[in-house]
Amino acid sequence: MRIFLLLFLLITYVFSASYEELMKKMGVDFDEIGATIEKYTSEYGKEDGLKMFMSDSMERCDKNNLFPDCLMAGFPLDINGSKRYNAKYYNKVVKILKNKCDDNDSADDCFLFAMMVDDKPINKNYDFGREVKDKDAEIKSLVFKYVSKSCDLGNMLACDNKIYLMENKVLAERIMHDYCFDKNIASYCFDLGLHYENGYSGYLGKGIKDINKTIKYYRKLAQIDKKYLATLASVLIKDLQCKEGMELARSTCSNKDAYGCILVASSYEKGECARYNPKGAKEFFGLACDYGEQVGCVRYKELTQTGF
Repeated sequence: MRIFLLLFLLITYVFSASYEELMKKMGVDFDEIGATIEKYTSEYGKEDGLKMFMSDSMERCDKNNLFPDCLMAGFPLDINGSKRYNAKYYNKVVKILKNKCDDNDSADDCFLFAMMVDDKPINKNYDFGREVKDKDAEIKSLVFKYVSKSCDLGNMLACDNKIYLMENKVLAERIMHDYCFDKNIASYCFDLGLHYENGYSGYLGKGIKDINKTIKYYRKLAQIDKKYLATLASVLIKDLQCKEGMELARSTCSNKDAYGCILVASSYEKGECARYNPKGAKEFFGLACDYGEQVGCVRYKELTQTGF
């Protein structure tokens, strides 16, 4: 029955786990709604059941003006599965969210308002209450304003979206840097490290590879969360900072981090940052296998078959 709901809501951002949790906080329980829809369709058939469910949702929205009911009323699904948004109830939904954001400084309401307005298939229904010359530009400005407000109020999902939406990528990078070093938010350290390692990221777009900056952000990442020590070790070895890199790799392997064992094994196998030592490589590939890494199992078998 959940497939009904996925088709039914048609809200671009809702269906990751984090957004689903946010919607639940707002009173929208997907499982509960799915069970209700199933009850309607089981009793009255698919087409009539959905129509009755929509009709009841509209009635509840008109009576109570609550977000969950108006959400259901604003995003109906016709029998052929095509979108047929109800502008009246759609505007009720976004008005409820906007008013709660403006009046109560609610981070979640601000964020959901921005995300719903930004949903391109449906934002044509948004009523500004005035004439606008360039609706796309107005929508873009409105979304950024409310995403920024939600971020300022402490919603980290909104902060992610704010950075993604920023046209000034230099400023976006500065904000990510501050979140990494000043607020110790690991995800931003990881994203910046990855950006400079690969020369590209979803947040900042194209960039220039810089191993020193990669190491800087991965080092901070590992300070925040020790599970990333092997990630730091890998870039140190890549940069031929062998002493620190191999010490970290061995240390993480001794703590049963399979990736650390793979790093040590690969170094022995290639003769990079360590003497060429196929027997040593086999030993550490075996440890990686013991700790759950299939690559270690495969390489251990291959080295065994070649006589090591």
